Amino acid sequence: MDLLTVMERALETLSQSKSPGAVGGAAVEDDVRVEAGEAEVFSVSLEWRSSGPRFVALDGSSRMFGSPNFRLFVASVAIYGVLDSRGPTRLFPSPGEGPLFAAKADEETLKALEEGLRGFVQVKDLKGRYFSRVSEEVVGDWFRGYLETLALQRLEGADVELAILDGPIYLPVSAFGDLAEFRVKTIGQLDVPVVGVVKRVGRSKLLCRARELVEKFNVAFGDCNDEFLAYEILKGVRGPVAAVGPFKAVVVGHTLDKYAVEDRVFWYVYVKYAGRVYRVEALVSHRDGAEEFVKNMPLGVTGLPYMVELVDKLARKHTAYI
Repeated sequence: MDLLTVMERALETLSQSKSPGAVGGAAVEDDVRVEAGEAEVFSVSLEWRSSGPRFVALDGSSRMFGSPNFRLFVASVAIYGVLDSRGPTRLFPSPGEGPLFAAKADEETLKALEEGLRGFVQVKDLKGRYFSRVSEEVVGDWFRGYLETLALQRLEGADVELAILDGPIYLPVSAFGDLAEFRVKTIGQLDVPVVGVVKRVGRSKLLCRARELVEKFNVAFGDCNDEFLAYEILKGVRGPVAAVGPFKAVVVGHTLDKYAVEDRVFWYVYVKYAGRVYRVEALVSHRDGAEEFVKNMPLGVTGLPYMVELVDKLARKHTAYI
């Protein structure tokens, strides 16, 4: 079934919805303990390297449309790198590789949609909970992250040495526990390290949870965000690019009683010529590969790793086209 036919049938069913379901905002960060004992400040060389690890970069993009009584989401994952014979770039999923849409409406409508378009439209999470019960922001983030994880699965057995995600290694466990657990399990089945590049950290307080750094640099915790604190730490380091890490993020609290997720390590990078701060993260088991990436990543004109710039543009362009 092609994408247009799926969309027409989905909209026909969704038009019967009596309610959009639960409302609310985006997910909040997990309760995390940050350990800074091994973190170091260092300069990153911009020396041109003619060779590097064989990599694949991935980024998902999603769009939403609908009416007051339903929401329909479309998402796509851009993949850049030598993955198969189809060339260095491709888009995922094609029909048959994964769901093409996700939907939010009342539960009765979602069940009817599931019966008629199973495999084409995602209507519930991996624990079987229908999307009528969560906000549209959560559904959009969940669907994009799910497709990214399905795309990661295709790296198993591929001739690559590094996988790079545009975004976090996993979304907050408190809101996306099923997806975080699926992502960690998928990464564990690969033979390559996976790193995530989080481009926007101005609203994040992950680094701010390292209270010793907040106190050392005399930053009020209520006013702290990761972009500012990382800048304060790195602004005096010589050279065009500086980094600090690794820090360790340990999820604490009740979420660990339900989901098995591995702790993360992360670094902050300050690219002076672009005025940009961002985070690079990985599972603890992939620390060495991630640290090598931070020290040797090829940067583009915006200060981001160039392959992240590329897949971000490809993903957004494709979902806008759809």
